[in-house]
Amino acid sequence: NEAKVVLGLASQSDVDSMKKSQKKLNDKLASEKRDFENKKKDMKTLTKLDVTTGYKFENPYIDISISRANLDDIKQHTLENDNGLYEAKITKDYNLTALNTSYKIMKNWYGSKMSTIDSFVSQARAGQEIDEEAFKNAYDKFMSDADAPWDKEFKLWLIFFTLRFPFEYLKGERSGTRYIENEPYMLYTSCLEYVSSIEEENNTRLALEKNVDSGFENIVTTRNAYLSLVDEVSDAKKACEKAEYLNSTGKLSYEDYQTEKDNYENVEIDMLDALDLYTQTLTSYDRLTCGAITNYLKGTGVQLD
Repeated sequence: NEAKVVLGLASQSDVDSMKKSQKKLNDKLASEKRDFENKKKDMKTLTKLDVTTGYKFENPYIDISISRANLDDIKQHTLENDNGLYEAKITKDYNLTALNTSYKIMKNWYGSKMSTIDSFVSQARAGQEIDEEAFKNAYDKFMSDADAPWDKEFKLWLIFFTLRFPFEYLKGERSGTRYIENEPYMLYTSCLEYVSSIEEENNTRLALEKNVDSGFENIVTTRNAYLSLVDEVSDAKKACEKAEYLNSTGKLSYEDYQTEKDNYENVEIDMLDALDLYTQTLTSYDRLTCGAITNYLKGTGVQLD
């Protein structure tokens, strides 16, 4: 370039600008190298592995599109593997077992006296909404009917007075509601808890499906933003190459060329930032979907860390 000044093909200001640019780039490169080495030392401290030598670092970015055609499979995988939904299912199954056990024990003992609450139990088993107040009234009536034979008095007539004794005294250890006196409302509670657990499972499933759907839309949005910047980089590269040619022919100052070059580099950085965000979004979505994206990427040679 200095030779071009002598020949009149370049200006001294262009040469000075080039030297400043070169020094700036060299200083930046040296700084990045020092930062890289320091980060390897930090990784060594965290992993207890010496990664300062002998290690090759993989490209951390993922540039793969997830097809909308796979959304149903992703959703199904999530529903089959999500821990929160699994716990909701286990709770529901446990509550159904408790309901059936309570009903069987009481039905075997009370028989036809259970008719006042049988319809409510059937509703609960079917997962239908129960009128709790009506169920409570019916349950109280069932217990009242169970104790009805002992809600009387018998009389003993003596010469000068009459003795009255409540039939309660004749009540056996398992007669009436004494059979369930430790937990008199166990069936009532079991029915309500089972219906509640069905609702909880449904709500958990719906919330999970909603999160999977919204998460997928977020992936589409971040990828579209990245692809838009890919196009901008292509345009900026062409403008930079054109400016470089014009500068080499003396039709454009080096400063103007540097402006185009800086713009190209800045757009490239923006593109990498967008790709980084897309990678993070995809990784987060993989956690939400219980590894569905990892399964999707099998065979592509790409891994989510």
